[in-house]
Amino acid sequence: MAAGLPHFSHGFIRCWGRDTFIALPGLLIATGRLQEARDLVVGFARTLRYGLIPNLLSQRGHKPRYNCRDAAWWWCRSVILLHEHLPSLLSQPVHRMFYPETDAQVTAQHPYVCTVLHTLLEVLHRHAAGVNFREEGAGPALDEHLHDAGFEVSVGVDPRTGFVRGGTRHNCGTWMDKVGSSWDAGNKGIPATPRDGSAIELVALGYQVVKWVSELYQSGEVSCSGVTNWCGKAREVRFGEWAGMIRDNFEEEFWCEEGYYRDTVGSELNTDKKLRPNQTFAMVVAPDLFEEARLTIALETVGTKLAGGLGMATLSPDDPEYEPFYNKSDRNCNYRTAHGFNYHQGPEWVWCMGFYLRAKLADLLRQADRNDGGGLDGRGVAQYFATVLAPHRAMIANTPYRGLTELTNKDGEYCPGSCPTQAWSSACILEFLVEWRTCRFAADQ
Repeated sequence: MAAGLPHFSHGFIRCWGRDTFIALPGLLIATGRLQEARDLVVGFARTLRYGLIPNLLSQRGHKPRYNCRDAAWWWCRSVILLHEHLPSLLSQPVHRMFYPETDAQVTAQHPYVCTVLHTLLEVLHRHAAGVNFREEGAGPALDEHLHDAGFEVSVGVDPRTGFVRGGTRHNCGTWMDKVGSSWDAGNKGIPATPRDGSAIELVALGYQVVKWVSELYQSGEVSCSGVTNWCGKAREVRFGEWAGMIRDNFEEEFWCEEGYYRDTVGSELNTDKKLRPNQTFAMVVAPDLFEEARLTIALETVGTKLAGGLGMATLSPDDPEYEPFYNKSDRNCNYRTAHGFNYHQGPEWVWCMGFYLRAKLADLLRQADRNDGGGLDGRGVAQYFATVLAPHRAMIANTPYRGLTELTNKDGEYCPGSCPTQAWSSACILEFLVEWRTCRFAADQ
């Protein structure tokens, strides 16, 4: 799957693990293209190494790059969602490219074949134990901008909370992955948004997976009850216990009295309290982690501060680092904007709007259930969503790609550096529309 067109149409930047599995549920599962979805899930399962799905497959998949912490969890989410439609998915054979025990490349003389389920469990076992490695081929030939310390990759879990964690101030392992490239401005080699520690959406994705596997174990579909290496020590932790740790600690660690959820917990640069849209991903993936009253408050804060014309601002306008106009070709000496350093520091990303709308819809439905359907104006709700999506409808009608752009500048202003049509932008809006079509408010539209 190409991440976007035409910017990501060919070469080593065509296929991203993260983008593929954020987009897959909307583009393939929601549209009934289940065999293609299965092929992508199984194909990427072949590449698992260090407990990670690669960020980039590179040319023909021969040299995948394992520098992201999130692709494995978005892959797991796709497995969970696709399994609902294809129960045989978990038993699909996976011809692995790397041996699980050593991470060495598989040889023709000693092939290694497992299943999708085995691969998913390996993600959990490797994260529970903890993984630290230096990227293969580290250096300027692999990434001309990254400082040497940035090639050191670490992933694991917090032994007390069960939260997935990893990364350092020297690299950026989530979708907010901009690394500076301007010597003149002084940002070359510096990640703009490291999001190290425990990123909120990865904690939620990890919770979703361990909770799901625990349920499969309880139903007898899975024989593995938990992990046996916990943060480098011999200790058995059942999947249900792991999920419980996350649930018991989530609100205490992530809730801010200012009325939203922290973006990360445990970052080196003390950037945990940045107001970003990533909390809405967690709300959709694992709503039972949230106290309902607080979730409603947080959605109000996010909507007021971050909702833009087509997408969601990637940083609150109240933040001193907020820079909402992206220009990758900017050659000024401004540390915060040179060479597009502000890629995720204010510009409005369209795919994030899909998750915000889904979280908003689910919250309204919960309110309706609490009030037995009373107190909410169904026509007003329908009009709200129709108004929000009017610019998306117009863009699809007027672009030759018949899709949605990657990002915009402030208030939906056109961004020349944006990829004209991005897979996850269309996919996440599609996921919302599927949910909207079947909800109680749709009849009032």
